[in-house]
Amino acid sequence: MVQEFEDVIFALKENEVSDIFRTVFGFHIAKVYGRKPEGFSDFAEVQESIVTALHRQKQERAVENFLDRLKARR
Repeated sequence: MVQEFEDVIFALKENEVSDIFRTVFGFHIAKVYGRKPEGFSDFAEVQESIVTALHRQKQERAVENFLDRLKARR
C-alpha cells in the first residue's frame, strides 16, 4: 500500500469517508466499513478462499498455455 493511502485509511474512524486524496495511482475517496484486530485467521476460516484462489490461478495458466499453443501454430 502506498504511504499516502495508508495515512488516510488509518486516520479514518469506522463508517467515515475521506476527502478526495491523490496518490501516484490517481485520485481516491476511501471509506472504512469496519476494522478487524491484527493477527492470524484460523485455517478453517480461509481454506475456501485459498482453494478458490489456487483454482483461479490454475485456470489462468491453462488459458495462457492454450493461447501460447495457438500462437505457436502460426
